[in-house]
Amino acid sequence: MNFALNRYRNNMNNLVHSLLPKFTNLRGLTLQPLLDAKSVETIANNCHHLEDLDLSMNYRLGDGSLYTLARGCPNLTKLNISGCSAFSENGIEFVSSYCRKLKILNLFGCYKAATNKALKAIGDNCRQLESINLGGCYNVGDAGVMSLVYGCPHLNAIDLSGTGCFFITGESVMALSNNCLHLRSLDPLRMCFSTASCQSPRLI
Repeated sequence: MNFALNRYRNNMNNLVHSLLPKFTNLRGLTLQPLLDAKSVETIANNCHHLEDLDLSMNYRLGDGSLYTLARGCPNLTKLNISGCSAFSENGIEFVSSYCRKLKILNLFGCYKAATNKALKAIGDNCRQLESINLGGCYNVGDAGVMSLVYGCPHLNAIDLSGTGCFFITGESVMALSNNCLHLRSLDPLRMCFSTASCQSPRLI
């Protein structure tokens, strides 16, 4: 069963506390925005079978909420925390260590959370990862991309749009091209470099 409460912003937290204890077999849940930490505890304490969770735009939540979720919902395969700007790299590291089944991860706009250190943890722990959105995460560099390349063999989609590519070079493009055989597109990356730095036939 999938549940979406994003239409009930004014009463969302009350609904979470009253309804979720009755739906312990939920597989999908969408809650955006204005969720509080106590509601996250309710989710973690009752929805242990949750696989798909959308908490996008809940900018008030901090790392403590990620710690709680990771412990209570280890079966997550899809997690959307885009726009949750208060999360840090420590929270992402913790999630990756508990939620090792993650296949789709949306970190768009989580510029404090999506760092090379966090991506290394993802690469080390989330071997099944297929898609990651790092749009607007300008702290991502070659080291982080390489961690995904060599740690996530099933990666088929990576979004680095809006990162500014300040710390990403042609080495990342070459590594993605040569090692991520399932990757569908490198277009967001191509804008970061001159074509002279990318000689792989797959990028022409």
